[in-house]
Amino acid sequence: MSNEQARTCLDVALVVFVVALALRLVPLLWSPLPATLDGFGYASLAHETVTQTLPLYRIGADEFVLTVGLAMVSEVIGMEPRTAVQPFAAMVGAAAPVVASTLAYVLGRELQWSRQRLRLVTALVGFSLAIQGLFLRRTGEPDEETVGLLLVPILAYVAHQMFVTRDQRWMGLTAIFIFVFPFLHNLSATVAVLTVTALVFLHVTKELSRDSIILGGSFVGGFWLWFWGYFELAESAGLRISFSGLFRDHPGLLLAWIVVLIIGVVWFRGTSKQLQRATFLLSIGSWFVIVIVNVFTPIFPGTVPSPPLITLGLIMFLIPVILASRALPIVRVSDTGALVLSLVAAPIALTYYALTAELTPQHFVAVVRMQTFAHLSVFLLAGFAVTKYALPTTTVSRWRQALGGTAVSLFVITLLVTAPLGYVNLDTGSYPSTTMESEFQAATFATTHVNGTFASDHTISNIATDYANSENATMAPTIEWLRGNPRPRCAFVSQTSWTTTGAHLYPAGPETVTTARHSQLLATSNLVYTTGGHDPLYLTVPRSGSETC
Repeated sequence: MSNEQARTCLDVALVVFVVALALRLVPLLWSPLPATLDGFGYASLAHETVTQTLPLYRIGADEFVLTVGLAMVSEVIGMEPRTAVQPFAAMVGAAAPVVASTLAYVLGRELQWSRQRLRLVTALVGFSLAIQGLFLRRTGEPDEETVGLLLVPILAYVAHQMFVTRDQRWMGLTAIFIFVFPFLHNLSATVAVLTVTALVFLHVTKELSRDSIILGGSFVGGFWLWFWGYFELAESAGLRISFSGLFRDHPGLLLAWIVVLIIGVVWFRGTSKQLQRATFLLSIGSWFVIVIVNVFTPIFPGTVPSPPLITLGLIMFLIPVILASRALPIVRVSDTGALVLSLVAAPIALTYYALTAELTPQHFVAVVRMQTFAHLSVFLLAGFAVTKYALPTTTVSRWRQALGGTAVSLFVITLLVTAPLGYVNLDTGSYPSTTMESEFQAATFATTHVNGTFASDHTISNIATDYANSENATMAPTIEWLRGNPRPRCAFVSQTSWTTTGAHLYPAGPETVTTARHSQLLATSNLVYTTGGHDPLYLTVPRSGSETC
C-alpha cells in the first residue's frame, strides 16, 4: 500500500481521536470532578504521592500504574489530581478507538482492500468505538479499565507481530507489556493473559514447529507465572488485591474455561462460516437474554435490575453483533484474524466463567466490566461487514444494494441512539452520570466535622471512603430508612433526588423515598449543613443527639 493510503488513514485516526476525546470530556460540562467514584480513590492516592510519597500502606497491588501516571500528569499540568483525573482518563480512553482504527487498517491492508475501502473501514471502526454508548462510558471513566481497554489490544498486536516476524524487538515489547499488566489491574491482567493464551495457541496450531512451541510456551508460561506470582507476593506483603476471590475460589472452573477457550478458538478458526456465525451469535446473543431477564428479576441476587429504558438501548447492540457475524470469515483467511478472534474470545470466556462461578455482587461487577473488552473486535468486524455492503467489489442486485444501504443505516442509527448511555446512570437511568461538586462538598464536610460514623448512599459513602480515606461512612442505616425504618441514629446525609430517581445503593438497585417522608426527616431533625444547586444535600442529626450507627 502506498504512503498516500497510510497518510489518509492517519488523518482518519486523528479525527477519530479528536471526536473521541471531545465526547469523553463532556462530563466536565457538568462537573470538574471524576465521572466515576473509582476516580476519587486514584485522586487521593495521586495527591498523597505528589505531596508526600507513594502511599504503600493503603495502595492496592494493582493500582500502581494509574496512581503514578495520574500523579505525573497532575504535576506536569499543575492541577489537583481530583480535577486532573477526568481529562487524564479522557485522553487515555480516546486513544482506544484509534487503536481499533489502526487494527482495521492493518487487517484491511492484509486483505488487499482498495484505498476507498480502507478509508471507510478505518473511519467506521474508529468512530463507532468513539461514539457507541457503553464503550464511551467505560473509556471515559477514570478507572483502571480505561487503561486496560487501551493496552490489551496493543499487547495482542505486539504479541501477534512477535509470532509473525520472530523479531527480538517485538519479543522485548511483549515482555515489557507482560511485566506491566499485573501492576495495572487484576481484571485487565486476567483478560490480557487469556488473550495472549488464545493468540499463542492459534499461532502454534497453525504453524506447528519446535520453534513456535518454544516461543509460545515461553511467553504464555512466563505470563501466567508472573501473573499468579505477583499477586501471591503482593498478598504476602500485605497489599490489597481487588477481586481477590473472583478466580482463586474456583480454580477448577477457571481451568475448565481456559481449556474451553483454547479448544474453542482453534476449532472456530477452522470450522465452516455457518457454524462460526451460529457460535458467535449464541455466545454473545445470550448476554442480551440475560439483560432482558434481569429487568424482571436480578440474575445476581442483591444487585441492580436492568432499567427498562436502559435495556432498550442495550438491545440496540444486537445490530452490530449481527453485522459482525457476517465478517467472521476474516478470522480464517487472514493472519490478523487470529488477533481479532483472541480479543473477542478471551472476554467471552471470562464472562461465562463469572456467570457460572457464583451469583454474587463481585461476579456481577466482573461481568459488567469484562464484557466491554469484547467490544473492540465486535465493532471491528461490524465495520468490515458494513464496508463490504457499502462498497461491493462486484455488481450486485438491487435487492443486495437495498440490503447494504439498510445495514449501513442501522449501524449508524445504533451508534447515535446508544451514545447517550455514556452519560446516564445505568442503575437509575438518570443523568448526568458524574459526581457533582455539591456531593463532594457534602461528603468531605461530613468526613471532617462529624465525630463518629455517618450514613448516606453509595455516592457519598464512597467519596468519604476513597478520597478522604475515612472509615466512618456507612450505607446500611440508609437502606433501612429507605425501607421504612426510623431515621439513622447517627449523622445522616440525604439528597433531594432520592425522592425521584432514588438513592444509589450499588451494586444493589436504587430505592426511593416519598417527598413527604424526606420532608418529615428534615423537619424532625437538626439541620447541620446543606448545599445549593438543583439537587441539594442535607446533613442532619437526631434532635436527641447523634450516636454511632
